Amino acid sequence: WDRRGVATGATLFARSVGSAVGVAAFGAIANTVVRNRLGSEPTDLESLPAGVLDPAIHAVFLASFVVALTLVVAAAFMPRMVHEVTG
Repeated sequence: WDRRGVATGATLFARSVGSAVGVAAFGAIANTVVRNRLGSEPTDLESLPAGVLDPAIHAVFLASFVVALTLVVAAAFMPRMVHEVTG
């Protein structure tokens, strides 16, 4: 119990970094799809065509599915029991 603060702090730090990296990666995917669909960078949001975001959102959901599937497979290979070292 004497290391609860370290474990809590490490968990919150990992969640914060993971959130920042996830937002950056999925934002990059969405921006790339939008730019490829338009052929150039839009000058403002009002000039975007109506259906340009649909494929970008679809690509982000596909990428998040691949990440989730990878994490489920990785979790399946993790050991089920942790042997505590005493001493």
